[in-house]
Amino acid sequence: MKAVIVVPTYNESDNIKNFLQKLMQVRNKIKKWKLEVLVVDDNSPDKTWKIVQEEIKKKSWIHLIKRDKKVGLGAAYLAGMENAFNERKADVVLTMDADLSHNPLYIPKFLEKIEKGSDLVIGSRYVIGGSIPQEWALHRKIYSILGNKAVSFLGSMLQISSVTNGIKG
Repeated sequence: MKAVIVVPTYNESDNIKNFLQKLMQVRNKIKKWKLEVLVVDDNSPDKTWKIVQEEIKKKSWIHLIKRDKKVGLGAAYLAGMENAFNERKADVVLTMDADLSHNPLYIPKFLEKIEKGSDLVIGSRYVIGGSIPQEWALHRKIYSILGNKAVSFLGSMLQISSVTNGIKG
């Protein structure tokens, strides 16, 4: 089975190499799945895409969609998912951030849930076992907590139960 991780990027040159390295460590431990990564870059001014191109030369499991201009996160996810399913023939698509706010160490657990019959697996900082990354700056932690509380409150009036995941509908 094949899983493709879609990673939208914009000015992630400080993070992308470290992310790919951590992903490679996890990838080497996964035996039942062929794991690939698809970076979707919106022509980052810091040339994130160029770093990815260099990594592609060394690792055939890394792919890149470089778009001409900044189109946005939602459009990047859609372009990545379309490519993953149609071109890469993925059985499963995962989405992650290059800044490591989504820890690659959880990938095997997510794939295990899929193997056991789950149709959808969502990671969240605000469930039992979830956590906010320790290395985040205080302001980012506060924004995350307060933003989640505010949207959760409003969401409860609209019967929305999860507001911190990467899937919006």
